[in-house]
Formats: sequence, C-alpha cells, structure tokens
Amino acid sequence: MDLMHACVLAIIQGITEFLPISSSGHLILIPELFAWPDQGVSFDIALHFGSLIAILCFFRPMLIAHWHALKASSPARAETIALIRNIIVATLPACFVGFFLHDKVDLYLRNPQVIAVTSIFFGLLLWWADSQKKVGHTQHLTVAQALLIGCFQAVALIPGTSRSGITITAGLLLGFSRQHATEFSFLLAIPTIALAFFYEIFRGLKTDFGHIDLLPTIIAVIVTAITSYMTMSLLFHWIRKWRFTAFVIYRVLLGLGLMIFFW
Repeated sequence: MDLMHACVLAIIQGITEFLPISSSGHLILIPELFAWPDQGVSFDIALHFGSLIAILCFFRPMLIAHWHALKASSPARAETIALIRNIIVATLPACFVGFFLHDKVDLYLRNPQVIAVTSIFFGLLLWWADSQKKVGHTQHLTVAQALLIGCFQAVALIPGTSRSGITITAGLLLGFSRQHATEFSFLLAIPTIALAFFYEIFRGLKTDFGHIDLLPTIIAVIVTAITSYMTMSLLFHWIRKWRFTAFVIYRVLLGLGLMIFFW
C-alpha cells in the first residue's frame, strides 16, 4: 500500500472512530471516491488498534484509579466492579453477532448504498435521542441497560452505523448525559476493538492479514493513535457546550450525497 494512502486512511480513522459519523463507512468510501484499491478489513482493524492505543492513553488516569479501587475495600471498589460487569455484558452481543455474521457483512454490506441509508437513519436517531431529557449517570447503569447498549453496538457491524454513534445514542435514550453516554461508549470500545483485533490475528491466513504492507501499516497505526487522541479531547470539549446536531447534519448530507452519486 502507498504510504500516502495509508496515512490518509489513518487520519480518517482517527477522526471518525470517536465522532458519531462511522469510521468503517469512511474507510470504505475514501477508496471508492479516489479509485484506490480496497485496503481490506484487516488493514481497517489495524487502524482500529491505533484507536485502541489512544483510548488507553486518554483514560489512563481513570483506568489506574479503577485498578487501585479493585484492591481496596471501599464504595469505589463496588463501583469499579459494577463498571467492569456492565462493560463485559455490553460487549457480548457484538461478539456473538460479529462471530456469526462478520464474513457476510464483508461480502454484502461494504458498499456506498448501505452507508447512505445507515448514515441518514442512525444520524436522525441520534438527533432524536439527543433531544430527550437527560437525568442519569452511568454509575447507576443496570445490567439490563448495559445489555441494551450492547445490542445497539452489535448493529454497528453494519458499515455507516458508527459504533460510537449508536452506543452514545443508546445511552442518551436511557437518559444519561452526553458526557456520561460518551464516556461509557469509549470505555466499551476497549474490549470491542481489542477482541476484533485479536480475532483478525486468529483468522490469520484466512484473511488478507498476512498480506498487508508492514511499514505503511505501522506508520498508519501511529498516525491513527495520535489523531484519535486529539479527536477524543476535542469531542469532550464539544459536548460540554453543544449538542450532536452538527454531526447529524453531516451524516444526513453525506447520506444524501451518496444517494445522488451511487444510486
């Protein structure tokens, strides 16, 4: 793969993974628009590993605090255990759906027409969820609510849905604030992305994983990590002041544009 192509895709991944606009959709669209060869799902997963590095760095103080809380007898320990439980529960639906439908999604749904529909539909759903009353805190998240968020996340297997967008939408629908819904969405990305990455490695020769260009991929992972970290910082500043409306408008315009050009 050309180094410039790899870096462009890395920047796109870093920006779109955490904004509610779908990284997988954009990673499919960019090669389509510029007539580049499809980089393959394995390269996309490698870029997601860069985003995983960024999440771990961004939430490092929180993760360390939770680690220390686990070793102490205090209310904080119970909160940490509850958070871990909820993340595990919310991860299960995506694991189940991904294991059985991963190949079918790659074969039938990696196209601009699907992305056009999902961009508009789930963008409007985010707008509606963002308009609902926010009263809750994710510290009070129940197992049933975590499972519901997990089911929403499983839908993100469809390109154009946006993993962060759909899980934030679920959190908002449950009444959690933008900040708390976004925070849980990002924490949920840690096991989700990690499992997807190791699943691709496990598949090994059955995918194109062994045929990706090593140097451009390593550089792309680094670029993705840096861009992802910056994007997360900007998004948390954004949601303290504004709603998700700008991202909804972008999604709708993107979907309409894709309908015009590819239908």
